[in-house]
Amino acid sequence: EEALRRSPGSVEALALWTRLLPPGRAVESQAAYLAVLERDPGHRQALSELATATMDDRPEESMEYGRRIAEAHPRIGEGYLVVGHGYERLGDPEAAAAEYRRGLEAVPKWRTLIAALNRLENGRSVIVPLDRTQPSNQPETEEAPIRPSAPEVTPQGADRSVGPGAPLPEPPAR
Repeated sequence: EEALRRSPGSVEALALWTRLLPPGRAVESQAAYLAVLERDPGHRQALSELATATMDDRPEESMEYGRRIAEAHPRIGEGYLVVGHGYERLGDPEAAAAEYRRGLEAVPKWRTLIAALNRLENGRSVIVPLDRTQPSNQPETEEAPIRPSAPEVTPQGADRSVGPGAPLPEPPAR
């Protein structure tokens, strides 16, 4: 928190603050990671955290974060794994296997990708496809899905709200 106060424009300070948020503040965490991506579109931690947070209910969104990881960090297999998992979640094991193979071209010995591809080739996917007939945790609207608002951090540090009206916590008293 102190680093964020001293350098409100620092991407790394915001990313660190976000990483330290408790699990019960997921909306704020996602909003803060979106703010990190506004400043650094290829920030691996932010992309990774958002990909993970959106995989269950919004696999298409998760896959987009995965594609961005693969584009910004092509020698790291995580992006390919995220996209492959997304395809599995959408019930398309052939596309998932193709994505895992692309990942193995970039990172030939990454055991996680090898294991994912082997699972699919042996018909043992452990990722449950999304059931579009069941209600989602997301609100049903005809508009685009609601996304958490990004935190606003002014150079002077005057407005550091994250999410709807949630200020940064005050530092502990000494």
